[in-house]
Amino acid sequence: LDEDRLGIRVYYDTAEYVDAEILLDAPERDLCILKLSRTIPDAVVLPLQTETFDSGVAVYALGYPGAADMLSGDWENYEESDDIGATKSSMTITDGIVSALRESTSVGNYSRKVMVVQTNTAINGGNSGGPLLDKDGNVIGINTFGIVDVDISGMNGCVHVSELISVLRSASIDYYTALDAEAARAAANAPQETTTNYTPFIILGVAVVLAIAAIVIILVVYSKKNKQTPSPAVTQASFPTAGPPYVQAPSYPRPPPVSSTHLTLPPSHPV
Repeated sequence: LDEDRLGIRVYYDTAEYVDAEILLDAPERDLCILKLSRTIPDAVVLPLQTETFDSGVAVYALGYPGAADMLSGDWENYEESDDIGATKSSMTITDGIVSALRESTSVGNYSRKVMVVQTNTAINGGNSGGPLLDKDGNVIGINTFGIVDVDISGMNGCVHVSELISVLRSASIDYYTALDAEAARAAANAPQETTTNYTPFIILGVAVVLAIAAIVIILVVYSKKNKQTPSPAVTQASFPTAGPPYVQAPSYPRPPPVSSTHLTLPPSHPV
């Protein structure tokens, strides 16, 4: 609470903050919904677990417990609650298990029973309002209180996530669920579908069809042209008819062959 501005600041870095206002107050659950004046850079939306879970589940509490400053000897920050160092590196994580799920009248304004998650995860001042996560990073509770007593250890309570979901639904506020996160992870890990570019094949097919059509057109035109030019007919008028008719020559008896035995030579005369 900033006394000068009488408003709410949500710190996300050492000196960086966002102004906020209470959008919805649920004192019976010790919850309230804040509306930020602007988006926090690089903010990660945590999914809410909408599925049932039971005891024995491993859990992790996130927050900024002031007592952590004592380990580094930063007593000034521990004593000066207005000096906030909310960075990613200064955030603490404590782990444990879900010890039990139970209804409690020790939460909120005590007007009704509230479902809480009992855990042995360490919750200290500065963890309140932070998330209690399962191993997949889903919110299963909101860190609320821890019992401090000499005879008691490991007794801490978180408002069950179902109480938060009920408040969000009553205000018609959308929220991100574990099922949404699982679907997103499955989509991110799914093998990418390879798409084939059929454009070159389509262009080649069209070119082949056009070439075949052009050949068919040429053959049709050539065939029609040949039919329009008939070859000259062979008739009797093509041969000459002038001149006397052809008459076969008469045949005469062939003379007997001359034999050399009947040949008489004239007498020879001296020269």
